[in-house]
Amino acid sequence: MTEQMSILVTSLVAQKYPKFVGRLGREHHLSMVGLGEVISRVQHARWELARDLMLVDRQNLLLAATWNSAQSHLGAEPPALLVVQDAPSTALRVMAAHAGARGVLDPLAEWSTITDDLNAVLLGSVSGIFDHPIWDDIESPLDPFALEVDMKDETDRDIVDLVTLGLSDREVAAGVHLAEQTVRNRLSRILESSGLKNRTQLAVARRRHLESAALAAAIPWLRNNSAGTADPT
Repeated sequence: MTEQMSILVTSLVAQKYPKFVGRLGREHHLSMVGLGEVISRVQHARWELARDLMLVDRQNLLLAATWNSAQSHLGAEPPALLVVQDAPSTALRVMAAHAGARGVLDPLAEWSTITDDLNAVLLGSVSGIFDHPIWDDIESPLDPFALEVDMKDETDRDIVDLVTLGLSDREVAAGVHLAEQTVRNRLSRILESSGLKNRTQLAVARRRHLESAALAAAIPWLRNNSAGTADPT
């Protein structure tokens, strides 16, 4: 028997897999919410951040991961993240791992398998997502939301932000008024010191950091300015 957990389930998961969610609700404390509603509930200080687990659909995976990262910025302990998808593809497993999810849960699997997966997550395991043989060919990801891009000065920051926008080295060089080779040298240093392999990883790490930091910065303001506002639900 799985220890009873407090679980947040996105509405799309509930709509797609009603039998799975129904059984889950009989064994655990379950809350269902649309991802867009999360921010609204936080604004009105009506949503408890403390959850053991968040079950998300594929479409809302990155949004949920960004939300978790924002909670971390605020010093809160975010819930473990699981993606719910029947017959999950290898590509989805890779995407889930890179988003910082603990695993991919097949809601049509035997209930004993689902229970084992939930127990593993409750105990803090992330090994299940890396059991797939695909990781023989793809290097296991670092935690994408914990990555910090090592920028020494404002010029580094400008270079990274222009790369994040998709500009080429030549275009970046024009934007920061440096020689193209100087830009390449700076990018090489930034990648090496940040533990990143290429400019794609750099752009992803920077964008996710900016998104989660912006959301984290907005949450206290939203809470402080929502006093006396009617609950949107």
